[in-house]
Order: sequence, then structure tokens, then C-alpha cells
Amino acid sequence: MERGMKKRIVSLFLAILMCVALLPASAFAEGGESTPASGLPADGSRVVIYNAPFGVALDADNIGTPIAFMDGAVLNAEESLIWEVTANEDGTFRFSQNDGFLSVGTGDGELVSDGENPDWTVERHGEGFSIKNTARDSYLAWNADESRFVTDANIDDS
Repeated sequence: MERGMKKRIVSLFLAILMCVALLPASAFAEGGESTPASGLPADGSRVVIYNAPFGVALDADNIGTPIAFMDGAVLNAEESLIWEVTANEDGTFRFSQNDGFLSVGTGDGELVSDGENPDWTVERHGEGFSIKNTARDSYLAWNADESRFVTDANIDDS
């Protein structure tokens, strides 16, 4: 009887742990260098840009790299996933990596390095943040069908 109870307790604990792992986390998780009051990244901070529900992070080649995170911190933040933040005077941000900026091209809105539209706003959505390109008025989003990050005019707050 006691052995059966131990199995039930372990099973319940694992079920709770799996549910907690499904909760969304902050979009900026590297180093805890964000401004505490607003949650926005500080100038010079290093961040990982990721989609929590799909567990993928953005690198300079626009490849969705699988990540793991716990308590809002990325556990396997390889250098290729880390973006340096520049806070512009107008309240927008630039994200750079390998001497290039995360930007949106002028054509179909595909992500490019050093394109003509490198400025982004950061907005709180639900438990995390979203970044929106100021020139294209579109959000950075993970496209699971194409296995890459894209910009999209709409985001789901759920």
C-alpha cells in the first residue's frame, strides 16, 4: 500500500512539473540585465529572442534553434543566440549580432541582416514580450510551417 502511494505522489509531482514547464516565459532572458520597472532591455544588455510555446530562439541566420528555459532564464544560450541591445533615443531598440542588425527587408518583410528597417519597439504581451518593427509595423513571429522567424502584422495574445 505504501509503495502505491509513493508512485502516486511521484506521478502527481511529475504532472505538476510538466504543467509548469508549459507556462510562457519572458522574451528577454539572458543575464537578467533588463530594467526592472519596465522589463525592457537596457542599452548594452545581451538578450535571447525566442518563441516560448515552440521553444525556439532566433540566431543571425534566422534558424529556429531549440532552447530550454526555466524561471525565465534560457538554460542553453549559445553565443549564436545572444543579441546585443542598443536603446535608441526615440525609445526604439536595435538588436545586433556579428556586426549586423536584426532588420526587415523592403520586399516581403523577410528578416535580413543590415536591412533598411533595423528599429524595433518592445511591447508586453501576456507573460512575455513581443518586438515590433517600426517601419513595417509588424511583429517578429515564429512560422512553424516554414521553420523560421518572420514578421507578421498580427500576434496572438493568448
